[in-house]
Amino acid sequence: MDLLYTIPPLAVLIPLALLYIIFRVITYKNKRVTLLEILFSGYSLGVIYFVFLPIELTFGVHRNQAPWYSSINFIPILTIDMTSFILNIILFIPLGAFLWLAPRTVYSLKQAIRTGLSVSFGIELMQLIIKLLLGSSRSIDINDLIANTIGCVVGYFLIKQAIKFKPFASLLKWLLPINHRLYKKL
Repeated sequence: MDLLYTIPPLAVLIPLALLYIIFRVITYKNKRVTLLEILFSGYSLGVIYFVFLPIELTFGVHRNQAPWYSSINFIPILTIDMTSFILNIILFIPLGAFLWLAPRTVYSLKQAIRTGLSVSFGIELMQLIIKLLLGSSRSIDINDLIANTIGCVVGYFLIKQAIKFKPFASLLKWLLPINHRLYKKL
């Protein structure tokens, strides 16, 4: 007999948020939290919500079920589900924007591609690990790597172009701390 149990999203997101707050307090004792950091933290929790949660655990013997590796798609482009592909692009657009706005660094297109690909690969790897260890129903797809990387690059270009418009630059200046590398340029 199989047993199915679902871990609700809040049971994961609340402990993660609390761990982040504890980590933040310990490592940055005298630094103020910026609005940009709060937005990035919220975005990160949102990504975790959409790509991992809820986690469905399956216990018991699985008769007539395909092997775990059958849920891995290694064939790029030809097997694209357009809805999922577009949603993955949209999901990673903020990451590309946040990269460009990151303090103390200047990001290039090559770094945006590398970061988008690395973060996406990490997500797919975690989905595989959760599938193997907990019996989750998530699939692993090469097209997700492609879409997420495209989304990161699109976000990088969008924010780079958007700061050329005065209203957006003014809003961004309000979000950034005074000592941010872009503050004086806006």
